[in-house]
Amino acid sequence: MISKHGRFEVFAVLALAVFFFWLGLFILSVACLLVEIEFLIFFRDPEREIVSDDNIVLSPADGTVSEIINVDEAPLLGKGSYLKIGIFLALYNVHVNRSPVKGIIEKVEYRKGQFVTAMRLDSSHVNESNNAVIHMGNDNRILLRQIAGIAARRIIFTKGINDPVEQGERVGIIKFGSRAEIFLPSGCVKDILVSVGNKVAGAATKLILLK
Repeated sequence: MISKHGRFEVFAVLALAVFFFWLGLFILSVACLLVEIEFLIFFRDPEREIVSDDNIVLSPADGTVSEIINVDEAPLLGKGSYLKIGIFLALYNVHVNRSPVKGIIEKVEYRKGQFVTAMRLDSSHVNESNNAVIHMGNDNRILLRQIAGIAARRIIFTKGINDPVEQGERVGIIKFGSRAEIFLPSGCVKDILVSVGNKVAGAATKLILLK
């Protein structure tokens, strides 16, 4: 299945390939077909079997765990002790983002910024991003952060303030190379279930066991 947020790009490039072929511009047609293959890979949106568990935080994205650290401040959450997990999404990864927990969208904030490579850890601070706070209940909150990369030029977040969200539900996409992060109060964390370098799948890989 192709994400609805990528169907325009997929069909537009395919139309260009056919158009160039009709004109006899075979090199341009082949180039478009190569781009089409990359788009089909990038915008794929596979179904995932989701087993909801209030004691687990699921991965919000497909990719590679690039960072697991403790920080003393989180966007929209303020100062405090937080566990931060960063996930790098390569161009070949699924880029649809999913909610790591069940809850209510409490805050949403889009921030303009730069477009340095999402592999850089400082991209979290300088790049364009979208931040969403999910209220999980019991006064616990988690921040989901979508970060644009060097090729990304559009972040889509489909939920609004006060919208309910199910664990593993699709909540957006970052187009072309990106990074996803979660921030969770350290006091909620019982165990971290992944390590830096691990491959993860959105809505499938368990990141954190909650207390």
